Amino acid sequence: TPSYINIPLLVGMRYTMPMKYSMDFFAEGGIGMNLRIVTPIKFTERMNYLYGGYYQEITIDERFKFAMKGTLAFRLGLGVKFAEKLSLGAYYYYMGTGDVFVTITAKDPNNSSIQPSEQSAQYGTVNPMMAVVKLSYYL
Repeated sequence: TPSYINIPLLVGMRYTMPMKYSMDFFAEGGIGMNLRIVTPIKFTERMNYLYGGYYQEITIDERFKFAMKGTLAFRLGLGVKFAEKLSLGAYYYYMGTGDVFVTITAKDPNNSSIQPSEQSAQYGTVNPMMAVVKLSYYL
């Protein structure tokens, strides 16, 4: 499985509504760009097939590559601030959609005179989202 690194660069606003007993309710939102870095994946399979009355071996390499680019991202959050020093909030992050490409190479390891065949195509998309509960202490 690949490793994902998402770096959201967001700007936003917070609305605070004072309540009783030194508590404040807040809602916030932000919009910006997410930089996504994904490690590539490679699979190698060996298959036998019957050709001309003999079993032949073929090697298939599959390489999945992820397009690294900035995508639109946003954050929404709600929470409560207690006694001017502590807050508890719930946040939702949407980090944009990224394309996944696959390159499949088939070659015969026993016969170097046969050229490997290669095909590339879009395999799908990744759509990272995240829910976060955060407890904060203010200095």
